[in-house]
Amino acid sequence: MFLKRFIHIALLLATIQPASEAKVFEIFGSGKKAGPANRFGWTLAYQSEMNLNGVEGVVHVYGIEKELLDVLEELRSYYSMTGRTGEFFEGEPMAWGVGRDKKFAVRYFLQEGPSRATTLVYEIKQSLKEYLKTLGKPLEHQMNVIPPYPGSEATYFMHDIGSDTALEVSSSSTSPEAVTDFYHHSLSTSGWRTRLGDAGSMRIFEKGRELAMISASEGADGVTRITRLHKKLGTKKPSK
Repeated sequence: MFLKRFIHIALLLATIQPASEAKVFEIFGSGKKAGPANRFGWTLAYQSEMNLNGVEGVVHVYGIEKELLDVLEELRSYYSMTGRTGEFFEGEPMAWGVGRDKKFAVRYFLQEGPSRATTLVYEIKQSLKEYLKTLGKPLEHQMNVIPPYPGSEATYFMHDIGSDTALEVSSSSTSPEAVTDFYHHSLSTSGWRTRLGDAGSMRIFEKGRELAMISASEGADGVTRITRLHKKLGTKKPSK
């Protein structure tokens, strides 16, 4: 259910946003901390309301000057020491998991930052009741502005209400190379142009005041996870 590869929204858009929006996606900054962030001194970079698989929640993005595996160990130790339920998994170069207590559930997605010595952590907190609504719920593709890869299965959808950014993750048995080639052709012929050139399994496109990012990676289970992000550029800011 959890993602093998989660897009680094903050890192990506910070490099291509207009000046009026750049601070919304700042990687390292100062801000209020909570939970494991408070215990381990993580720095809050960004906060916003989210629509997560059709259920409302709040996301916090932290910029941490530690390697991903070190941050993952901090999360595991936090939930172990506090007696809460926590399950965490490692990927390449990702990690993900969920922590729960009697009232809340918190999803975590860890992404290696600009260097191996930095990590981005996406912390999405929901009431336990709202979290349980998302489990076992069959998903349909919800992002149509960037068409889903043919034959893929939707696994995750998130809409950042504050910045009007939508992200959908799907899975496929097709290779990552075939996926990125498909989107390079289909988007290019639909008026999108490549923004940052060839970036391996990731492609960034621009069309007027819209941005799109496509990322695909194959997990140890042989399944390719496809991430599609769409952003309308403007001046919206996330709620604080």
